[in-house]
Amino acid sequence: VFFSNQVTSWCSWSQELRNKFVFMIVDEGSPGEESAYRRYHHIGCLDIIFYAVGVDLPWNIGGARNLAFYVAPTEYVFMIDCDILVTPDIAGLSLRLLKEERAHNAKDGTRNIYIHFRRIYSNETGVARRPHPAVMLLSKQAYWMSGGCDEDFVGNYGKTDPHFKWRASRTNNVAIKHIGKKFS
Repeated sequence: VFFSNQVTSWCSWSQELRNKFVFMIVDEGSPGEESAYRRYHHIGCLDIIFYAVGVDLPWNIGGARNLAFYVAPTEYVFMIDCDILVTPDIAGLSLRLLKEERAHNAKDGTRNIYIHFRRIYSNETGVARRPHPAVMLLSKQAYWMSGGCDEDFVGNYGKTDPHFKWRASRTNNVAIKHIGKKFS
């Protein structure tokens, strides 16, 4: 259900907006013969890079995120969980933030991690809730400078995101930016 809702949501974006993004999914619970494998899919209106971790470890959020940031074909990643939809407005906002981020980085070298995007659940389309801790826009460099996600939290729900943000907030040249309600 979540996957089809994501595809439907992404296909609702204009072609111009979709062309500015690379869509990638990391599934941390799919069975497979290899530890991780990549497939390309053309689904609906877009191409999706799909990675599946073949070893099903409970709550392997950190491992999935580390894989995503290792294999992402772009410098920046807009990270969401499977049950969070990104509206065209939020996608456009992320592009504006990236433009500002690139200009900012050229001046002082600080890497920003943008958080507190408004979320819309894929099973309750149109219902906005408080920000979700997993929704972040950041560079691969900021992610790895902060140490990535701690895979020692495998098997525990709800520890990965707060711990990552805590470490990022204490990392030199990395800043956490709350985008706030006025943006989303």
